[in-house]
Amino acid sequence: MDNLYKLINTLSLSEKRYIRLQLSTFKADKNQNKLLDIIFNKHIENDTDLRAHLKNAKNILGNLQNEKSYLYKAILNCLINFHLKSSDILLLANLLSTIEVLFNKGLLFQTNRIINRGISISINQGLYQWQLLFLGYKRELVLKNVLNIPQEDIELELASCMQNISYDNNYDIIYLELNRMFFKQGGSTEVNVKTEVRSIKRKLDPIKPNSSVPEILVAKYYLIQANYYALFSDYKSYKSYVEKALVLIKNNGIPSRLGIHYTVSLYNYCSILYANGKHIEFLKATEEFQSKNNDLMGNNIRPLNSLLMMMSANITGNFNKVISQLEPVFKLYKTKKSLLSNESRFMFCIHASILMFYAEKYQQAYEWLIEVMYKDKIKLNVRRDLHNLTFVYSLILHLELGHDDFIPYLYRSAKRFLKKLNKVCELELKAASYTLQLSKVNKRGDSRIKIYKKMSEELPSLITGEYEKLFLTHFDIISWVDTKTTNRNIGQIFKARLNS
Repeated sequence: MDNLYKLINTLSLSEKRYIRLQLSTFKADKNQNKLLDIIFNKHIENDTDLRAHLKNAKNILGNLQNEKSYLYKAILNCLINFHLKSSDILLLANLLSTIEVLFNKGLLFQTNRIINRGISISINQGLYQWQLLFLGYKRELVLKNVLNIPQEDIELELASCMQNISYDNNYDIIYLELNRMFFKQGGSTEVNVKTEVRSIKRKLDPIKPNSSVPEILVAKYYLIQANYYALFSDYKSYKSYVEKALVLIKNNGIPSRLGIHYTVSLYNYCSILYANGKHIEFLKATEEFQSKNNDLMGNNIRPLNSLLMMMSANITGNFNKVISQLEPVFKLYKTKKSLLSNESRFMFCIHASILMFYAEKYQQAYEWLIEVMYKDKIKLNVRRDLHNLTFVYSLILHLELGHDDFIPYLYRSAKRFLKKLNKVCELELKAASYTLQLSKVNKRGDSRIKIYKKMSEELPSLITGEYEKLFLTHFDIISWVDTKTTNRNIGQIFKARLNS
């Protein structure tokens, strides 16, 4: 699939309507309109199908690649105009283009008016690198004596902007490093993880914001501190710094970039609570996340919100209800997954698969699993618990699907992988071994019940440390075994546990 088809596949209905309207106004370019109508209406995704529908349009077929290139550029221009009001970056880029035109035309007073607007937006949104570009034009006007401003004032303004850029860049680097630690750690408090987190935190100490630093950057500093304490499960300090940041965020009209930082911090806090088995606190924090996210990020929080909803179902047992609520998000994932990081895609697909498994929708669970293991082949330097999970969970899912002949092959692959690890987890090895045994006996006889009873007796005794508990937060194999030896489903088991 080339760039044109990929771009069209990402378009929403409102974007398609806008593009149709805009291109229909260009009466002279009938070729682009014809191409657009065919691709939209026939859902074309390759050149072979497109040529089949254009067999009578020789004027287009003879120059198809160029026509597609023109259409691609036209769609991009339409999208830029469509999102101009909702995107600060697009708006600032448009203002810079306007300034360049007016400046070269010698309309310097008009240029100054646009410059001031650009500076104002840049400061309000914490986009200091963009502010620097506008200040460069303003300095040119001062040097040309168009503005009655001392040169020293504009130089001080430039120096202040450079300082803010330095703080902003350093905070972003540290923030990203801490967020990677959340994925790498997943609730673990191993010594090497703590040491790495502390080394990241030490980078923050020399760049504590001073009195001249804008409140937006101070809020970002507080959110970094909050993330640090969340990683150490210090919930009191975490809440303290988040509340400080939230006051400053609201004072500044919630710039979109800061809203993202706040939302990710709250998500990280929820995920740590979940990993540490603090279920009541997790449900309360998730409710807070869902109540505040619309003001902060709107639709951009969908992947995080979806993950929290899936985690909540793993506590409350309301699997079918959550699946119904997330149906639009599951459909959207297929077209928007390229916008997510590998880590986010991995987490989303695994949680979606396990949610379907718990709801006994095994075929749908398998479809989500193959998104990770086979279709996209997402390869990550992921945490050991998640990597091992895909092997063990895959075995059990294939067992429920009745793929008994395939399980020995998967078992050998899983065993080879698990044996290579420096620290072998007996829980995973035993679970894999028992799954192999189950695949070799008649599922309608008593033999499988005997194996399940052995599992229910032995597996709980192998939960000896934090790693095993962390593994169970993702896939509760103990509860799955209980469903085979009792007359309860996993939802009933989870609800009983929550109410106990």
